[in-house]
Amino acid sequence: MQIKDIYSYSMLPFLTALSCQLFFPLLLPKLQLLFFAPYLVLMLYRKELLKALWHGLFCGVIVDLFAATPLFGYTSINYVVTLLILRTRKHNFFEDKLGTIPLMTLLFSLLSTFLTLFEQQALFSLRWIVTDLFEMALLDATFAFIFFSLPFHLTKKIRKVI
Repeated sequence: MQIKDIYSYSMLPFLTALSCQLFFPLLLPKLQLLFFAPYLVLMLYRKELLKALWHGLFCGVIVDLFAATPLFGYTSINYVVTLLILRTRKHNFFEDKLGTIPLMTLLFSLLSTFLTLFEQQALFSLRWIVTDLFEMALLDATFAFIFFSLPFHLTKKIRKVI
């Protein structure tokens, strides 16, 4: 059974990402994860490229609606460019493995954070590299594992038992 079998007939991944985007900042306001990253990685595997890019554009608009930044649309462009770059790596990993979504989410987060340098005009510093680039990417991957990969594999195991 592949990832697309579980997620193909529902909007569960999108609703999971959306609810996390809406409610996590209320609980942990300083934790700014890329909640749509695992969903967009799934779309990169499940859909053809153009549809995955549309999903990235739509998710970026949602994030921009709730962000307090003056550059409306930047997140959408960031997600689309990140998906375009990431699509070349999707053939290196099998989509039905437990670590694929977290690993691809880690890469998505690294690329997306690196692209925000153009928005913020931030300077490279050791603190920025450690916190924003690597720590947040690892937290994004952990989020993807807990909320996307683990439920899939638990559901897969339960289906085998039943």
